[in-house]
Amino acid sequence: MSSSPEKLIYMANQIGKFFHSQGHERAVQGISEHCEVHPPAAIKTLHDRLSQSSPDEIMLGFDAAKFNRLDIYPGGWDVSAKQYVEERLKAFLIALRRAADGNFGMLVVII
Repeated sequence: MSSSPEKLIYMANQIGKFFHSQGHERAVQGISEHCEVHPPAAIKTLHDRLSQSSPDEIMLGFDAAKFNRLDIYPGGWDVSAKQYVEERLKAFLIALRRAADGNFGMLVVII
């Protein structure tokens, strides 16, 4: 789940380069649609909430058919994605715990 600072900088630069040619206003709008900053208090709140459930309990909400009906990440979900999602959930929960324990915020980038 963790990334090296070099990789994070590279990814941020890639997002910036993609939107650069679209002009300042569109670039700001486009980048803001892909990035969210979550302050330490929000991370602690999320950690406290999610730590009340095990990864297995959280994964009970995985419903490929429902995700497809709601058009979440279009392209189609199937049950084979469950293992992929579960592995990333566990890694995220570890990173979330570390951030909450260290009083860190998170920058979330969706690409």
